[in-house]
Amino acid sequence: MALPQEKTVFSPQEYLDWEAQQPDKHEYVAGEVFAMVGARRVHVAIAGNLAAALKAHLRGTPYRAFTAGMKLHVAAANAFYYPDVLVTCDARDLAAERFMENPAVLIEVLSESTEAFDRGEKFETYKLIPTLREYLLVPTAGR
Repeated sequence: MALPQEKTVFSPQEYLDWEAQQPDKHEYVAGEVFAMVGARRVHVAIAGNLAAALKAHLRGTPYRAFTAGMKLHVAAANAFYYPDVLVTCDARDLAAERFMENPAVLIEVLSESTEAFDRGEKFETYKLIPTLREYLLVPTAGR
């Protein structure tokens, strides 16, 4: 009989070091690591269109828009997420290489598999970010 595999718990630094070596993205919550599944075409298209529109709209301002490749650290929740779009003007974020911590706007494109989490636990975590002004949830067609 096989024994259950022991769950690995990472410190934030261990997670960052480990994930930097991985081919896929992983989110982190309180020591646990969660693999991110590939997004559907419509999800990626909506997020890309939102980021492009925001980039054009923000031109000439100190704000910058980033897509899902940029990690967000929520220190108060000991968590790292990959929001679909992140907007910040914080100098610390604009100088950051691995993750940002001070967004003004976060956008999540909803899918059937993530909607409850995006509306619930993730939103509760995002509320802990003092600089956050807006959290936008965007539904995909056909949901």
